[in-house]
Amino acid sequence: MKAELKQLSGLSIPEAKSRLVEFFMEWWGRSDIEICSSENRLLLKNKLHECRFDWNEQNVFVEYNLNRVMHGQEWDKFLTAMNEFVSKPVAPFYLEAKGQHIFIRKNRRRRDSKVLLTIFPRNETFDSDETLSIYLCDFEVLYPGIKPIYPRNKDDVEFDYTGWNEFSEAEWMKIFSNWQEIKLQNPVFAEMIDYVIEWSSDKLATNETLVIEGNL
Repeated sequence: MKAELKQLSGLSIPEAKSRLVEFFMEWWGRSDIEICSSENRLLLKNKLHECRFDWNEQNVFVEYNLNRVMHGQEWDKFLTAMNEFVSKPVAPFYLEAKGQHIFIRKNRRRRDSKVLLTIFPRNETFDSDETLSIYLCDFEVLYPGIKPIYPRNKDDVEFDYTGWNEFSEAEWMKIFSNWQEIKLQNPVFAEMIDYVIEWSSDKLATNETLVIEGNL
């Protein structure tokens, strides 16, 4: 299937490519897509799909191939979704709220690992607390800020991805400081890190400790 994309004509090629890569990771639900880019071409692939974009002086063209027939209605739905997505800058991160439980992600997609690290106050019941859950692939950016806290004692020598990790306010202050340094090294994660710091700081205002619990 082929089409001309007028919505991309007003964007620089690097910005258009950035938005397209983000769209396809969301559309396909995977972060592990193959990306091949040259000056005026972008090729995105996974095991079942392949989409190529070509730029000339005035137009952008798309060609989509997959391992089955794509019907006209499906193609129209795809084009509508893509055009709507690329009409806006890439979101710095994504939030999903389920009651008081918030899920935050940057790189994680719906078909990726469901392993979570969840932050919540210690002195209330888990079911009624506000919680902030971070998917493992995004938490790995935060972990280097937690690692220097260990070993805490002879029985608590490393972070437990499978269970309970409780930190005092003083320890959280050290973690926040480390995360500020990580922001400088990973600017694409800066806004996500800011959100996690602000959320956690707000909970520390009324709680002595916060827990990070993993479900690996």
